[in-house]
Order: sequence, then C-alpha cells, then structure tokens
Amino acid sequence: MTFVAPADPLSATYELEVQLDPEEKRVSGTGTIRLVNRSALTLRTLALAWFSGPDGSFTAKIGKVTPLPALPATREAAPLLTALAAGRDGTSITEVSLPQPLAPGGTAELSVAFSAHQTEEIYGAWPVMFFHPKLFWGYPTQDDYAVRIEAPAGWSLAVSGRQGTDGVWRAEGVRDFGIVTSTDHHVMETMAGDTLIRCLYRPPGKECADLLLKTAADAVDYYRAEFGFYPFPFLTFVPGMDRVAGGGPLATAIVAIHGEERFAEAPADHWRWIVAHEIGHQYWGECVMDADQPDWLWIGLGIYMDRAYTRARGLAKNHREYFTGEYLEGVKEGVDTTLARCPDDMADLPFDYNNIVMHGKGYSVISALEAVLGTETFRRVYQQCLQQCRGKRLGVQAFREFCEQQTGEDLGWFFSQWVFSNRQLAYRIASVNTEAKAGRYTTRVTVERTGTLQMPVPVEVRFVDGSVQRASTNRLSQVSELVFESAAPLTEAVLDPDQALPLRDQPVYQPQLTIHEDGRT
Repeated sequence: MTFVAPADPLSATYELEVQLDPEEKRVSGTGTIRLVNRSALTLRTLALAWFSGPDGSFTAKIGKVTPLPALPATREAAPLLTALAAGRDGTSITEVSLPQPLAPGGTAELSVAFSAHQTEEIYGAWPVMFFHPKLFWGYPTQDDYAVRIEAPAGWSLAVSGRQGTDGVWRAEGVRDFGIVTSTDHHVMETMAGDTLIRCLYRPPGKECADLLLKTAADAVDYYRAEFGFYPFPFLTFVPGMDRVAGGGPLATAIVAIHGEERFAEAPADHWRWIVAHEIGHQYWGECVMDADQPDWLWIGLGIYMDRAYTRARGLAKNHREYFTGEYLEGVKEGVDTTLARCPDDMADLPFDYNNIVMHGKGYSVISALEAVLGTETFRRVYQQCLQQCRGKRLGVQAFREFCEQQTGEDLGWFFSQWVFSNRQLAYRIASVNTEAKAGRYTTRVTVERTGTLQMPVPVEVRFVDGSVQRASTNRLSQVSELVFESAAPLTEAVLDPDQALPLRDQPVYQPQLTIHEDGRT
C-alpha cells in the first residue's frame, strides 16, 4: 500500500519504559504509541522512523495482533529525515501496514521494543537522543510523553519533561524527547513561575552554571511578561563542547551551553545572551515549528526575541555587528546567499551556510522587515504568529500572509527579493545641498540605489538646534530626492539611522558567466 501523510502531521502519545546502561552506552525499552486520526484521510499504513546506530533493532506490533519482525536500522537517503533526526546516518524509516484502515477519528495503538548503542558524549555526560521508534510524517510533530527511566544509582538526569511523584517523567507537546545522564555532574534548580529550570554542571563549571540558572529564570519571566506565555513547564541546561562557542538544543527544553568550564574566557554578557538566545528558540523551533527546508525563518524570529531581552537588560551584544556582520562578510566574499533552496542542494555548499545565511541573513531579513512595517505593526504580526501557530508549523508563505493581513499591503516585492534571490542591498547618499532663505533652510538629499535590491531606505537629517527629520526613499526609483524644511542649518544626513538594514554603499561585484558563440566562456 502507498504511504500517505496528512497535510497537518498527527501527534501521538508515547508511554515508554526505558533502561539506560551508561557503561555500555546502550539504551533499551518497551512501550506503546497511541494515535488518534484527527485528519480527514483514511490511513492504511503508518511509518516509523528511528535513529539507532549500526546495531540497533526494534520490534513492533499493532494492538495484540499482527506482530512485526525485528527491524534493523538502515541508511536512508530521504532528505526530509533532516527534520526528524538532524540528517544522522543510521536513521531508518519502516512502513507498517495496518490490519484495518484507520478512519478519521479512529485510534491505533502500536507496541514497540527497542535496543541500540548511542556512543556520543558531551563533557563526560551521555546524551540519549532519538532513542525510540517514532511515527514519521515527513515533518516534526509535537507529541505527549510518559517515560519511566531506569538508570544506575548515582547518575543524574536531564530530561525533556518533569518527574512526577510516581517517578514518571511527563511532557506535553514536545518535538523531541531526550535524556542526558552523568555520574559526575551536579544539579541545581530554580523556578520561574511554573517552569522548573535545572542546570547540570561539573564542579569547574559551577560559577557559570549559577549565572546560567539566574539568567534563565529572568529570561523566562521576561518572555512570559512580554509575549504572554512560556511554552514548557521545564527547561534544562547541560554542558556542551569544551570551548566557548555559543550553544544549541539537544532535544526539546534540553540546551547545551558550550565552554561552561571556561567561564572566565568570555564576559558575563556572553553567557547571559546565549541563554536568552537559546530560550528564544524554545518558542521558535520547538513551540512554533518551521514548515520549510532549509528552516531559516525560526532562527531569524528567535534571534529577534533574544534581541528584545538583551536590549531590555542592557547587555553588550550588538546583533547588527554579530549576525548582520556574518551576512555582509558572506556578501563580501561573493557567496550565494539565497535563502530558499532545495534541501538536496545543502550538502555541498562551499561556505558556512548556517552562520552566513541561516543566522546572518535570516536575522537581517527579519530586521529589515521590521524597518518596513514599523515596530508596532511588526510586533502585532510577531505576537499573532506566536499565539496562532503555537503547536503548529509556520513557513515563509504563511508568515507573509500574516504580515499582509496586518498591513493590507502586497509584500511580494519584499519576500521575492530577500528570500528567493541573491540580490544585494546597496544605497549611497550622492549629494546634500542646503539653501537658506528668510531664516529658513531647504535641504535636498539625493540618494542613489547602487545595488540590485529595491527597498525604501530611511534617511535622517539632523540640524544644529538638535531637531531631526526622517523620510524614506522610493523603492522603485534608482535615484530619490528627499526635501526637508527646517529653522536651523543642517548638521548631517544619515542613511539607515537605526542600523536595521544590512546596507552597503556599493554592491560586491559578482562576475557573470558569458558563453560565446565559439564556446569560449
């Protein structure tokens, strides 16, 4: 039978009994997967995906009949697996025929048993990720979990959930349920409202862990007050790589912070910023999932959130210098910064797409969009997307529609240039002339578009008496003349006064390939 996936992937409930053997680096377990068919499709097959390593296997049965054989992990070339298991080798997809068609509203239950080695370590801790068979629809889902974990005495745990009095770890609406365990890590905890925040650390990282914990509590409180909610009642930080390099999610609400035991090598504001940054991605990426591949949108929206926190707390973090700077360096190097790409094209890119394009240009596009819409309008869009897409996927087309609903404006010109092209934003002030007459001043500022990307670029003129005026260029005009009337002489004229745009004076020349009639290039 042919496998079909609903337009909106179906979430499920996973009840698992998991045994951890940290010495052998083996995870095994049994459990059930319950699925309610909330789609309009009648399902005849299901698919199970699992990252298990080279020697993993699992068995499955549907209800109390139709036992399935042991299924080994296989290498799978499907590009959509990157959405589920970060493109890891050893991920398998297994199709399961249902004994009876699952009609809309119907319920299916699968029993599974699994076992595999997972040998990776971080700072001496053992991360157990993608450790159980999971229903596969081509995109991530947010599922409910009830997991009982057996680990040797003395081993501390970081889990994508909260432990009940019955010893079961529970979580609702999580994309990836993960576990990190260690024998030589300590745990400190605090609360931010109803959110339990935990931090695993080794003694050399205690000072950093203490700052991470305090910052996380403050950031969760800030985000909840600013945006109306926090997605999960749990959040855990664990040590990452042995160098200061930022951070990243291991699973839902489990975040690795790199260089924790090298605390003195970075200023305190770095650690505070990376905590706020990673918490921002608990909203964008975990709570609101991306519908596109490559998934740059959630990164840009998450960075916008951490920028709000860093500005509110006065942290020394220049997002324009850091993120826009990465993008502009890529432009300077002449790389193709087009955001919309086929996933198959991502593997062989000869440059750092993650930092230059996904983070650098991703944030720059969001910042430029705010400049176009205005902060008040953009924040309404931002809030609407958070509230209405909570627990769902959001892609570029839907995001554009949210923006157009708020503005009533066709924004195709913005998204087509920024997302689907490699165009460069470059404008310069070509001339400034002031005429004085009867105690009044007329200033004419001529702005020339030197690049290929058309934008309304704000210009601010500043006068001797401290007054300022603003106007924007016509995005359709190669040359715009802006006229300002004032009671005081001009001091200066400035392009992009808020430093919101990835703006250059001149574009980077990128040679074009020409094929002549005789075959020469």
